[in-house]
Amino acid sequence: MTEQNGIRIYDQGEKPQLPEGLTADFDESMSVFGFKIVTVDGKPVAQAASEDDYCNSEAQRLGVSGDEIRNRVAQKQANTCRMSGWLFCSGQCPMGGDCRIVQNPNTNNYYCSCFI
Repeated sequence: MTEQNGIRIYDQGEKPQLPEGLTADFDESMSVFGFKIVTVDGKPVAQAASEDDYCNSEAQRLGVSGDEIRNRVAQKQANTCRMSGWLFCSGQCPMGGDCRIVQNPNTNNYYCSCFI
């Protein structure tokens, strides 16, 4: 695992640990923008992350504005990876890159992004 601007990037095949109390029983789920861990009734649960969650985390990682990432998403130039189930990335990356798990530890957002 490496970090870029406070955002954790996991090596191909490496997965972050589940937050304590969270079960990985949603393998049939898919989210374009990943999942966000929130607390409901004192227990951690995963919910689909929003476009804003994704854009803000990717903007922090890349050191650019959230609007720049939103423009890339709108033009289909970003986010070609998808999170399928808990912490599994799928999708095609341009120029032979691979999809990796990315985590924003400040917002508990987990998503996938392309790396060359």
